[in-house]
Amino acid sequence: MSKRLDVLRAVLALVAAALPGFEVVGLTAAAAKPTRVPAGGRAVLREGDPGEPEMDLSPLTYNYAHTIPIELDVLEHPSLPEPTVQIDAALVAIGQAIAANRTLGGLCHFIDAGTPPVDETNADGARGGSAANLIITAHYSTTIPLN
Repeated sequence: MSKRLDVLRAVLALVAAALPGFEVVGLTAAAAKPTRVPAGGRAVLREGDPGEPEMDLSPLTYNYAHTIPIELDVLEHPSLPEPTVQIDAALVAIGQAIAANRTLGGLCHFIDAGTPPVDETNADGARGGSAANLIITAHYSTTIPLN
């Protein structure tokens, strides 16, 4: 299996562990986002973009800064806090999980995330909610660019 896919699976597992009440889904870039948001919330991890690697020549090493988008969605629910509070709690949980395992068990040199804006979502006839588009950046190296 490629390093890229190993990293994506590890980030997916990290997010799933950080958000036990959420439905956590990993999708390819071309796949349609699920339309139903469960009561506990939903996190959709996309493949992202490893970008063009920086190269070290001796020994030959390809260094990637892979941006991995994660779409977070929650809806209003009578037994849960307001959606902006739920999104904030989800972002804090993911941030704590990253801080506790910055190398994904030695798979990466370093992972980090930026703080995304939180948007309110409303559709005609639907409950209100909140959404955030988080970007996790995983820095890793490989000796073969297709690995």
